[in-house]
Amino acid sequence: MTGVGGVEPVGAEEDAVHQGGDDAVDDGLDVGNRFLTIIHLGLGRAATEPVTVGGVTIPAGVGVICMLSTANRDENLFTTDNGTAPTALDVTRDARRHVAFGYGTHQCLGQTLARVGLQTILTTLLHRLPTLRLAVPSAQLTYNENNIVYGLRALPVAW
Repeated sequence: MTGVGGVEPVGAEEDAVHQGGDDAVDDGLDVGNRFLTIIHLGLGRAATEPVTVGGVTIPAGVGVICMLSTANRDENLFTTDNGTAPTALDVTRDARRHVAFGYGTHQCLGQTLARVGLQTILTTLLHRLPTLRLAVPSAQLTYNENNIVYGLRALPVAW
C-alpha cells in the first residue's frame, strides 16, 4: 500500500515533488491515491431510499456496484483549470475530494493512519535521499490487478 499512493507522483514528475517540498508530498499523495485507487474492484451496495444519480433514479432496495476508481475520474471534479483530463496524471491537480478511501459511513477507518504513514515515509525518504527516483520507467512497473486490493508487485528505486 505504501508504494501505490506515492509511486506515480514521485516517478512521473520527480522535479515537481522534490522542488515543492513537504506540501508537494501531501498534494502528491492525494493525486496518487486518486489516480491509483487502492480498492480496484467494485463494491456492492444497496440503495436504502430512492436516489437519482446522473439523471437515473435508483429505487430503494436495488443493488448497485460502486467503482471508486471510476468516481476518481469524474470530469466534473477532477478536470484541471487548464483542461487536463481526469485520466491524466498531474501532481498539481487539486485531488483532495478523491474517494480512494471511500466516503461517508463506508469511509476507511484507517485512512488517517495510512495518510500519516505515507506522508512520513515519503517526506523522510525525500529529505534523506534527495536524488530518490524510480530505477525503471513507470510504464515498466507491474501491479497486482486481479486482487480486490490493488498494488505494486515491486518498486525498484535508485538514488
